[in-house]
Amino acid sequence: MASAGRDWNFNVTAIPDAPLYAVVKQITSRGLKLPASSGVIMRFISEVEESYEDHPYHSSTHAADAVNSVWVLLTSLQKKNKVLTQADMFVGLISAAIHDVGHRGVSNNFLIHSSDELAVRYNDLHVLENFHLATAFTIAREGERCNIFETCNVVTYEELRKSIISVVFATDLADHFSYVSGLRNTFRNLTAESSVDDIKKVTGQILVGAMLCADLGHGSKPFLLHEMWSAKIAEEFYMQGDLEVTMQREVSPLCLRGEGAVAFNASQVGFLKFLVMPLFDVMKGVMPAEVFSDITENIRVNIKQWLEKKDEEKLVISHK
Repeated sequence: MASAGRDWNFNVTAIPDAPLYAVVKQITSRGLKLPASSGVIMRFISEVEESYEDHPYHSSTHAADAVNSVWVLLTSLQKKNKVLTQADMFVGLISAAIHDVGHRGVSNNFLIHSSDELAVRYNDLHVLENFHLATAFTIAREGERCNIFETCNVVTYEELRKSIISVVFATDLADHFSYVSGLRNTFRNLTAESSVDDIKKVTGQILVGAMLCADLGHGSKPFLLHEMWSAKIAEEFYMQGDLEVTMQREVSPLCLRGEGAVAFNASQVGFLKFLVMPLFDVMKGVMPAEVFSDITENIRVNIKQWLEKKDEEKLVISHK
């Protein structure tokens, strides 16, 4: 556990119980100044973890991985030039912990096309992301001794809430390419060596970029770890496809169980080339090279590995 929040390649699936609680506990024990006592923070995290459902991918284990990844990125930037405030670090930590809480194991489009009550409630806009945020803020407001904003005045609370909402909304994959384009424009003239004042102007976008990298981060982990996470998301997709077949609906892309390894392997190449690598290339400009060089190299290696497996006809990995 000593590597939690320090090692990009830390394998949270090796934690036997309550991985989100364990990772956050390890990180917050290192002196982070928080707007609530450590006891309150951890009670909140415990309630959040219990509110995650046990899906193959969108579980508290994925949340723990996101927390670990966000923390590695933010602390590496902080060590380089001290641009982030304690409030920024808190926003990054909490956003990563809650970003998929209560996930239904199906996509926003599935919920919208099913006229699910969540889609109706949130008017088809960022359906799951709205639900994750509402679930988390309800826990903070109504849970017994779970108010992680207990020492905040109204202005500070509203600023933190606004920042967390912005970060979690960015995880809606429907808007992924527009977010990456916006980050590219924002960071065009910045590097990790830029002045503190220049970087401080874009800390909100840095938090968004770090969250996106963490959410898709398994593509930048060593291949065996990435392959395991890929199997988890594939199984969750197939479970949605099974539902769509039962409901006699058109099966969503990548969700048809039985398409086989060739389609699965090809989809991973596309995922890495068109979603993951462009995002990490953008963030590479503002992140310390000593951290990001190994991360982006992992992506290139993983693309090569999937290309070598592209003609395999048998899936040999398990989501378990």
